[in-house]
Amino acid sequence: MLPEILWIGLLHSSLGDARAAAVVVEVVRAAERIPVSPEAESPLHGIAAAWFGGLSNEEQQVILSGLSEATKAQIQDSFRPLILLYPTCPMSFFVMNPSSTDDAAAAVGAVKTALERLLDRRSREATFCQMSGLYALAVNGRLLFPVEAKETVEALQSVEAYPETEESRKAGRSWASYV
Repeated sequence: MLPEILWIGLLHSSLGDARAAAVVVEVVRAAERIPVSPEAESPLHGIAAAWFGGLSNEEQQVILSGLSEATKAQIQDSFRPLILLYPTCPMSFFVMNPSSTDDAAAAVGAVKTALERLLDRRSREATFCQMSGLYALAVNGRLLFPVEAKETVEALQSVEAYPETEESRKAGRSWASYV
């Protein structure tokens, strides 16, 4: 699952937790504008990096047109190191003008930092990246909960204090099982 959410890790590394989560929600919301047949439906629609690899140029433009200019600029800045190292990345369409003059060593450092933060699934950084994806799916109606799961949804809010409280650690572990 790590390669599928590296893009979220890059956003968290460069934008911070709150803004990164908002950007992920905006990307998933823009992805929702693409009609998908029931046979091609994926629970990770708009989250998993590989999902973006199957998009046509027109579908990529639908996503980009659904994002604010500020969000597009933040995504470009966050993804630039990855695209420099991996130009055929399924999400490369988010970086309009990849620069060959960017520092490769700095790009390696940025991607390495994001990866290191994600490798420890129980770390605060990895938990927040996973939660951003789940939160975006929930906000956009792609992750549904039965009515009797109200306490599960409330536990989502407690993750904000992760790993400072016992309740947040329990909730983080519980939600991480979805990823």
